[in-house]
Amino acid sequence: MMMNKLKISVLAAMMVLAWAVFAFAAATPEEAAQLGKNLTLFGAEAAGNKDGSIPAYTGGLKTPPANYNPGSGFRPDPYVDERPLFSITANNMGQYADKLTDGVKYLLKKWPKLLPARYL
Repeated sequence: MMMNKLKISVLAAMMVLAWAVFAFAAATPEEAAQLGKNLTLFGAEAAGNKDGSIPAYTGGLKTPPANYNPGSGFRPDPYVDERPLFSITANNMGQYADKLTDGVKYLLKKWPKLLPARYL
């Protein structure tokens, strides 16, 4: 009985400490001033990358997809017709090595058939 109380107390203390970290996670005034300018409203960088493979964020979708029906509770995929430009696998990862982290390269080598390319 005493051991269970100790375990519960330790667990509760750990949870309080874990949540305390979030209490101190705040943007500086300088960072907050960049929201909506260099940063999106969510704090991500708004600029695209140098080679253009990641476009700049311009605010997201401006109009709903053609098959959107307000009030239906269904949100259609606005990118249903989009097709991948390429697929990275363990066999061709050398071709895309400059775009992959060391961790992803390791995963592709260790489990070549397990890691779906769409998650890279």
